[in-house]
Amino acid sequence: METGAWIRAFASLIKDQIAATRALASQLEDESQALLQRDLGRLDAVTADKQRCIEALERIESERRSLVSALTGRPEPADFLALLRQTDSSGGLAAHWQELVGLLESCRERNVQNGRLVALRRAHLLRSLAMLQGSPAAITYGPAGLASSGARQRNLARV
Repeated sequence: METGAWIRAFASLIKDQIAATRALASQLEDESQALLQRDLGRLDAVTADKQRCIEALERIESERRSLVSALTGRPEPADFLALLRQTDSSGGLAAHWQELVGLLESCRERNVQNGRLVALRRAHLLRSLAMLQGSPAAITYGPAGLASSGARQRNLARV
């Protein structure tokens, strides 16, 4: 494949990845808002949309790796970066690549934040359930070195 042709092919794939990553970033922001507002209906819809964005990114990445493999014999990221250094004299493709990497890092950070929010809500829910069931909310150690909740166990409600 001629250098110009593969650069155009990569540019197209990377631009598609950037568009899909921007869509994913939007979905992650919507997910965050749905989590904060405890809007389960919206959260279900956003999760489905987020999954479609991820599938699109995986498909495009597979195409990009196939192109790298066809040109270098291996689909490794280092092979792609070496190919960029050797042939992208204008630096345009490298700039798009850096933009994509930055967007993906932002998505990863937002996803981690959303995961923390889910974990926090889950822990709160489990503590609430434990209290309703009369289980100790927190185990501590008393003066004798024995585990103690600091309170008597009793059921607060029965269903």
